[in-house]
Amino acid sequence: MALVYVSTADRDEARRTLRRPGASIISGGTLLLRRLNEGDTSLETIVRYRDASQRAIETRGGTVRIGAAVTMAEIAARPDLGGLACAAREVGGPAVRAAATLGGNLFAPFPFGDLIPVLLVLEAEIETLEGEIIPVRQFTAERAQFGLDRRIVVAVRFDRIEGTRELYRKVTRVRPHGAPVLVVASWSRMVDGVIEDIRVAAGALGLVAQRLRDVERLLVGIAPTAQAIAEATADIAEIDPVSDAIASAWYRRKVLPVHLGRLLSGLGEQT
Repeated sequence: MALVYVSTADRDEARRTLRRPGASIISGGTLLLRRLNEGDTSLETIVRYRDASQRAIETRGGTVRIGAAVTMAEIAARPDLGGLACAAREVGGPAVRAAATLGGNLFAPFPFGDLIPVLLVLEAEIETLEGEIIPVRQFTAERAQFGLDRRIVVAVRFDRIEGTRELYRKVTRVRPHGAPVLVVASWSRMVDGVIEDIRVAAGALGLVAQRLRDVERLLVGIAPTAQAIAEATADIAEIDPVSDAIASAWYRRKVLPVHLGRLLSGLGEQT
């Protein structure tokens, strides 16, 4: 069967077309075209939704809104985007970053989706074409459980809070820009050398990136000394890693405390 390509600026046409069996939305195409090149015959229709607002990065008040079609290269060039810019710089090489988009990263299969841990610690929300506002944690959980790839994401938004800091670390076996063994991110606020608030997330461990709530609880209210960080990250029981061709579940479980500790050691620079 021939592959059908539909490019439209009409939101109703985009929604109708995406409901067809075998239909998928396309953004930068770095992942979808790979599926096609590898012979994925489940794809019958590709839908591109064209809307100028999806190419914009806007800051209004303390809220940042990034269109789904903004590329990794464009995000990486914005140091004011903090952890997102750091994560975008770690996605592929220059050619990939010039094409890959924020929206596409949200739909990337395991172990990809490098930006999602950052969006989790930012407590970001997703705007869809249907007018839904969905927390990123809910969106990713529903995708893993139900395979809801038929939503059209138009933007991601989150609040920037003055006096906070975002840290990001991606671990790969192939340098540069290999597929991730794991990804960790944090968002924190320090007061007088003590962690007042912190959010920590990990990705590329299992099908869904997740907040590490136990680690967060152990770190709030203390100074980020090497000993305190080591104790907080020593036994992360809330994760359930999986094995793949990149790394085994055993390996991911063993190295997570090491790399999370290295990430969180940067908190001391805020004091």
